Amino acid sequence: MTKDIACVDLRRFYQHGDKTIRPTRMGIALTFPQWDALMNAAATINNEMDQFSAISTCWHERENELKSCKECTSFEVDKE
Repeated sequence: MTKDIACVDLRRFYQHGDKTIRPTRMGIALTFPQWDALMNAAATINNEMDQFSAISTCWHERENELKSCKECTSFEVDKE
């Protein structure tokens, strides 16, 4: 993306050795019309499927917490 285009930037970040938070190349930038279309699609899906109302957000500080969370990881993960 160029800096001249306003967008919503969904990106994975990491903590650098100097403790600053930096972006990775993993992610996607959406124009505002694309973002609106995504949000409208998500709302439609949410309204059509009653099961989604039972979903709650689960946050983890570390990757090993995510791997051991049965809510976030319903499949077997190597626990290193």
